[in-house]
Amino acid sequence: MRIGTPASRLLQRAKIGTLVRMATISGWHIRLGFMAAIVTVLATGCATTQKELNAVWDWSSVAIPAGAGPDEFCNDATYRVGDERGEECIAKITGPRPLVIFLHGCSGAYQPHYIDLLRKLGYVVVAPNSMINGRQAVCPSNLGVVALRIDEAKTVIKRSQAWSWVDRSRIVLAGFSEGAVATAHYDASDLHARVILGWTCQSVAASWAGYRGKEPALAIVADRDPWHPGGNAGDCGPYLRDERSRSVVIRDSNQHDVLVGAPDVTVKELKNFLETVLRVRQ
Repeated sequence: MRIGTPASRLLQRAKIGTLVRMATISGWHIRLGFMAAIVTVLATGCATTQKELNAVWDWSSVAIPAGAGPDEFCNDATYRVGDERGEECIAKITGPRPLVIFLHGCSGAYQPHYIDLLRKLGYVVVAPNSMINGRQAVCPSNLGVVALRIDEAKTVIKRSQAWSWVDRSRIVLAGFSEGAVATAHYDASDLHARVILGWTCQSVAASWAGYRGKEPALAIVADRDPWHPGGNAGDCGPYLRDERSRSVVIRDSNQHDVLVGAPDVTVKELKNFLETVLRVRQ
């Protein structure tokens, strides 16, 4: 098993390495510390293999909007990347066109209402299935799982760039809840914009807080989201620097799922933001 680069960085932030460094005299203590570090890595779910990453890709859903290609039987529908019919329909998409990668929340459900909305707005959406390798849901999440989600997102983005119709300069990473944390922490430079749904970018732990990207971002969260109380409350606004970014706080709402709690606001903000940063009119 191996640990990807983003996982190792997040583990450093979580200070896993201190388990090893604390033993400086006894070789036995060093071995105990090393084993403790390994156990922690496995427990957080941050380690993965290329085979597992390939499985996440193969079981990713691809939502194709109406008018995306000449074959109407393929359009306005959702397929699986590794399915024969899915491969045929993906190959028929015309371009260049933008691509949205959507990361589901910690429960493992892939939030079809978000995928359907983005498809109806005219975007091709790829939604990786992070649970396909038998990983158990961890709610609330931890930094190891977030690192795993980042590895999966990088794999999906890299593989999807091989499709001839994808405009590599217009790739958007979007996520809900745990997927939103991974979206905000994503540390590569292959994105054009990000969408953060159901997370505040705030945390009492410095390793969790913030927005790691330079791209414009849309962040939407309820002001009384029960998943983000106390020191985790707030919004992403203080971290967003690009003038095209927007941090939207839904007032008087305790609904974690912003599309359920405020559908009109969420649809409007998503539509306007994506049209602005991608310079398209659907």
